[in-house]
Amino acid sequence: MTETVEELKAKLEAKLRNRHVSGRVLLDRFQMLDPDTVKLHGAYSDPSYMPFYLHLGRFVPAPRLLEFGFGTALASGCFCWGNGKVQEVLGFQPKRHGFYSARLGIANLSLVFKGRGHIYVGQVHDQDFVARVGERRWDVALVSDRESYDGTMTYLEAAWTGLEYDGLLCVDNLTADKMIGRAFADFCKIKNRPVTLIGTRYGVGLVKK
Repeated sequence: MTETVEELKAKLEAKLRNRHVSGRVLLDRFQMLDPDTVKLHGAYSDPSYMPFYLHLGRFVPAPRLLEFGFGTALASGCFCWGNGKVQEVLGFQPKRHGFYSARLGIANLSLVFKGRGHIYVGQVHDQDFVARVGERRWDVALVSDRESYDGTMTYLEAAWTGLEYDGLLCVDNLTADKMIGRAFADFCKIKNRPVTLIGTRYGVGLVKK
């Protein structure tokens, strides 16, 4: 990524102000666990929520994408849809209590992405996942999962380790969750990087390695 984070922020905020991409358009493209309930949820029709990732994909060249908090693949799916040139995706989903299936997220990603993809369900420090992250240098890392302060810091350190020099780290939920916001601010201070915040629905932070 040749432009500065501030230059990227200006372009993204201009797109968000135009509000020409509705979240409803994205809903029509992807599958959801409960479509009727989701359509009533204001977040998914908000042009400052998932459309942000569509715009980010358009502005940031990224052959390799890493995501923490894969879920239904809405964030990574929107990024790939906007980008069109992603060749490889590695998604991480934490294995919490109970059974978790990545099937829906994989199906959504396959609608907009035809490259090499792998979804890992487990713990961040699992040797298999650490090895997969270390096989490549990733151009963009998305952190879209909601975790505790310590859990978020673990995600950020893992993402930072895997990023290519000059790669971009994008962290969601900064204003919606105080612990995530504090973790991001502390992380930027540790790495000697400025805190760059974009006013999406839940607040997104950007930092360049």
